[in-house]
Amino acid sequence: MTVHAYLRDGQDVSEAEFTRAACDPARSVVVEACAGSGKTWLLVARLLRLLLAGAEPSQILAITFTRKAAEEMRERLLDVLAQLARGTDAQVLSALEQRGLSPDAARAALPRARTLHARVLASPGRIAIDTFHGWFGTLLRGAPLASGIVPGAALREDALRMKREAWAPFWRGLSAPEAAPYREAYERLVDAIGEFSARALLDAMFHARSEWWAMREDAPDDDPAERLAADLGDDARIDVLAQAIGDAALRADCEALAATLSQGGKTEQGHADRIGAALAAMREWTDAGAHSGQPAHDAFGCCW
Repeated sequence: MTVHAYLRDGQDVSEAEFTRAACDPARSVVVEACAGSGKTWLLVARLLRLLLAGAEPSQILAITFTRKAAEEMRERLLDVLAQLARGTDAQVLSALEQRGLSPDAARAALPRARTLHARVLASPGRIAIDTFHGWFGTLLRGAPLASGIVPGAALREDALRMKREAWAPFWRGLSAPEAAPYREAYERLVDAIGEFSARALLDAMFHARSEWWAMREDAPDDDPAERLAADLGDDARIDVLAQAIGDAALRADCEALAATLSQGGKTEQGHADRIGAALAAMREWTDAGAHSGQPAHDAFGCCW
């Protein structure tokens, strides 16, 4: 049986079938794939197919996460359109078929494909290829009265500086007499995990503040630790690390993985060394009678 690397609606399909469905402008599609698998290529191909289907450049919107990705997408699209304009018939037909058109449809679209580059460059309204924050900033600036945004406002992108500014009053406030409970809680946290990890944990909490507010709004009187324990079930009461250490099959898998990585490059060998150090610590912990009752995270946590 042939196993394909592509799924469409949960069913194995060939690469050609997958591309044909993903690039079809008549379909609404969601493509899920790992980094480097060609999602940007598919999106640019879909932009091309939209233009071939008659969409005006000003009617097309593509949004991504970073300006670098947006610029790369724009450059790729213009490069493809330029290749269609100056390539031989065979090259253009091949490019169109690679992007999901049948041979007959590709030949029918050939004359139009050759005009797309000039049409896009001459269009008074360019294709909107932007970032999420850039696009929504454009919308807000376009309707300042309705949005409540001060005219001329610009998006701040110095996130690290803004975060430091936000934390400064918190650190100053810890010295106030009324902040004694918070100061004591922070000192206990530092004693437990160290200052660097404590700050990293607070940073992570800062980014998840909306989720925290939503949880507290839903059940303001709940003890968060008890609620988390209830959600985790057995995982809240069982020392998972101790179970992992006692799993001979898992240790054997880790040893095999370390042996394989040790044959690779410098980075892989570094990973192998760290796995080997962890396995050695596991053996020491077991030999020392760690199963006497001491929690694994106390005796062994520093090794992970």
